[in-house]
Amino acid sequence: MKKLFVAGLSALMLFSVAGCGTSYDETVREAPASKGYTFHAVGGFADNNWTPLEANKMDAVSIADVGKLSKDVANKLTEKNPVYVYMKKIDLGTWTGNPNTKRARKADGTIINVNGAFTFKCLRATWNSEESKYINDQWIPDPKTANAEALTDNIFIPPWQEAEDPDGFSWADDTACLTEAGEYYFVAAQYADPDTPSVNAKGYGLALIKA
Repeated sequence: MKKLFVAGLSALMLFSVAGCGTSYDETVREAPASKGYTFHAVGGFADNNWTPLEANKMDAVSIADVGKLSKDVANKLTEKNPVYVYMKKIDLGTWTGNPNTKRARKADGTIINVNGAFTFKCLRATWNSEESKYINDQWIPDPKTANAEALTDNIFIPPWQEAEDPDGFSWADDTACLTEAGEYYFVAAQYADPDTPSVNAKGYGLALIKA
């Protein structure tokens, strides 16, 4: 009887552990078609002047989709409860041309130089039916509308201001990956619509998850 009790207790404990996994919202958080815009990610050196190309279009996903790649990022998104979440796999640091060296700032404040192939842009684009192409609608960050924060510590995001800060950075600088070259899942989440950010209220969250 004692052996049966122990075996039963072990089975119950195993079942409890198996059943306590984290679950995330499976709702795909996509901007409605009536909004007329999409998100684009551009990885590597800007040989196309950051033009929003169809090949760079990001896919709307759920927090559960992000959770399959990173529970930490999914947990942060759950806390923020964003209205839209987009994701795309991009290559960073693998461009073999002669990209420009870029300055970036690590989370601890250290200023470093990065290869231009580690830079990328996130933008929101509007479909222009007359020209049959996407038109830049909003850079992220943008000093007027898009204050963004890093959800992973491997990203440099320029400060949300037009004037240069004491380190010489402004919103016009490129976002950059601070770690090794390779494939990453780039996540862009918009927290509210309309986006009405302030210095203390971020409008977007960006993450890089190693593939």
